[in-house]
Amino acid sequence: MRVDNLIHKFSLFAVLLSVSLPVLSQGATALAEEAASMAPGEFRIMQANVDSTVADFGDLLQSEGSASVIAWSNKALWDPVRKQVDFFGSGHRGGTHHIRYNASTDTWTELFYVPHVTDGSIPFGHGYDQNAINPATGDMYFRPYNQLTVRKHDKNLEQMPYVYDDQWENIPVPPDMPDPGAKQVASSLEYFPEMGGLIYTDGHPRAGVRFYNEATDQWSELAPGEQVPMGPYQNMSKYSPVHKVIMFGGGNGSTDLYLLDETGTVTNISGDIDNPEVIIGGHSADARLTSDPISGDFLAFAANGNIYQYNIADDNWTNVGTHPIAEYSNDGAPWFVAVPIEEYGVIMFLAWNYDNSKMVLYKHAAATGPALAFTATPAEIDLGQTSELAWNAANASACIASGAWTGSKPVVSAETIAPSDTGTYQLVCSNNEGSTTRSVTVTVNASVPEVTLVASPATVDEGNISTLTWSVSDADSCMASGAWSGIKNIAGGNETVSPNTTSQYILTCSNSAGSAQADVTVTVMQANSDADQDGLSDSDEMTYGTDPMDPDSDDDGFTDGEEVNAGSNPNDANDIPMSNSDSGGGAASVLILFIEFGFWLAAFKRRRRLAIADG
Repeated sequence: MRVDNLIHKFSLFAVLLSVSLPVLSQGATALAEEAASMAPGEFRIMQANVDSTVADFGDLLQSEGSASVIAWSNKALWDPVRKQVDFFGSGHRGGTHHIRYNASTDTWTELFYVPHVTDGSIPFGHGYDQNAINPATGDMYFRPYNQLTVRKHDKNLEQMPYVYDDQWENIPVPPDMPDPGAKQVASSLEYFPEMGGLIYTDGHPRAGVRFYNEATDQWSELAPGEQVPMGPYQNMSKYSPVHKVIMFGGGNGSTDLYLLDETGTVTNISGDIDNPEVIIGGHSADARLTSDPISGDFLAFAANGNIYQYNIADDNWTNVGTHPIAEYSNDGAPWFVAVPIEEYGVIMFLAWNYDNSKMVLYKHAAATGPALAFTATPAEIDLGQTSELAWNAANASACIASGAWTGSKPVVSAETIAPSDTGTYQLVCSNNEGSTTRSVTVTVNASVPEVTLVASPATVDEGNISTLTWSVSDADSCMASGAWSGIKNIAGGNETVSPNTTSQYILTCSNSAGSAQADVTVTVMQANSDADQDGLSDSDEMTYGTDPMDPDSDDDGFTDGEEVNAGSNPNDANDIPMSNSDSGGGAASVLILFIEFGFWLAAFKRRRRLAIADG
C-alpha cells in the first residue's frame, strides 16, 4: 500500500515533545502498522482505498447537494469490536449516506444511500454531533435532523443489502420535551460506558442534559437546561475513556463548556476559556472537539489551524501547536470529522476537498504503555444477572487483573461475570514501554435477603427441646437475637433449644440492599400448670391435643378436664360424658339429664290431656 507521509511541524512546544519511538507492531492491519510507526506530533496522510460502491475517496465524501457528506459534522465512530469506522450524514439538500471503513481490509465502502427528499422524512440529515456508539457492543445511535426521536442500530442484526428502515429502530423519546419547542435542530449525543447509556445534550432551556439507560430503556434528567446554558445550535460532547468524563456544551458562538462524570455530576468549566478560537461547535468558524486516546485530554482543532488542549488536572486550555487538517478541507473551512482510535493511540481525520479529500492519522502524545480499551456491559445489573467485561490491549505483552477479579488475562478477550456485590475491576497491561491501567465498576442492585425460621415442635413441656430450622437467600450475614444469639450460617441450618419459659427467637439477615427478619415463638408448658383453669394440666393438654388456652376445646358445654375424667373425647362435641360411675361429674350429668327428661315427659302428657279435652 502506498502511504504519503506528512510530518507537520508543530510549534516549538510540540517539537520539544517529539521523541523517536521504535516501530512496534500492533496487529496485521495497515492502520495498526501506521499508528505504531508514528511519532508524537505527527500527521500522516494514508491512502484511502474504496470498494466498487464509489469511484474514489472524494466521491465517497461528496454530497450530490452542496458541500460534503461530512459537512456540519464533528465526529465519526470507532467500533473497537469489529475494527470499523462508521459515519452517517448528508450535505445541504443532499441524500443521506452511511459510510464505513473496515480496518481488516483497509477499505472504505458506502453502505447506504437515499436520495434527497423534501417531506422532512430524511433518515439522517447533517451528522452534526448527533451520533454515538457503545464501544462494548458496536451498537450505534443517531438523532435525525430536527427530530426528537433517537434511533438505534444493532450491528449484530446487520444485513446486506442495507435497508435503513429495517435496521434502525426508535428508542423512547426523552420525556417532558414536547415537539416542537423543547429541542434544537442540532443537539449532541455521546455514550458513557461507566453509566451504561447515552448522554443527550441540548442547548434549549427546556432540554439540558438527559441520560438514556440501556438496561432499563428509560430516560432521566441529569441537569435542566436552565442550569447548563449552552449555544442555541450545534452543541457538542466528547467522552474521554482515560478520565471517564464527558465534555459537553458549546454551540454556535458559545463558550459554555461542562464536564460530566460517571456519577452524573456536572462541573462548569466555562470560565477557563478566554480565547474565541476555542468556541466549540459545528459552524464553519467553530473548533472541532475530540479527545486524545493516550493522555485522555480534550483537543479543540480550530478553523485557523491552531490546536488547543484542555488538561483536566490543570483545568485550563493551552495552545499546543498547529494542524493542517483545515488546509486539506475545501476553502479552508473545517469540513472534517475526527475519530479517536484508542487501541492504536491515534486520531483519524476525514477531510473533504472534492478529489483532494484525505484520510489523515494524528498522534498527539507519546505512548507510555499499551493502548487499552476496557468496558463493562452493562455497567449496572440486578443481583443474579451478568455483565460482560471486554478489553483490547494493543501492543501489550501481558495483562493482569486486580480488584474484584484476579489473575493473568489475554491481551484481547471478554469475560462474563455474575457478581454478588458492586465491585471495581482493574486491568493492567504492559509492554517494554510501560504499563496502562484501566478500571470499570459494575454496580449490583441487590434485593434484601429472604429469611424463614420455624420451630419443631412449637410447643414443648418444660425440660424438652425444640429444633429451630432456618433458610436464607441473598444474604451477606445473619445474626440471632431474642432468646438466642450469635452469628448464624447464611446458607441456612438448624439448632436445638431447650427454653425454660415461653421464648421468642429472632433471625436478622443483611446485605448491601438492607435486611430482613424472621421470628418464631417456642411455647413451654410448665409442670402442673393449668393456664385455662379447666382441670386439665397444660402438659396433659398437649397429651390429649386440646387447646391449653381454651377450657372447652370442642365447645360441647363440658370442660376438657370433665370430659377426660368422664372418659369422653374432649375434642369431639358429639362425645359427651354419659358414664353411670358414682365418681366424677359423669353421674351428676346423667342425673341432670334424667330429671330434665322427666320434666319434659310431664309437660307432654299435660298438653295431650288438654288437647283431648278441647276435642
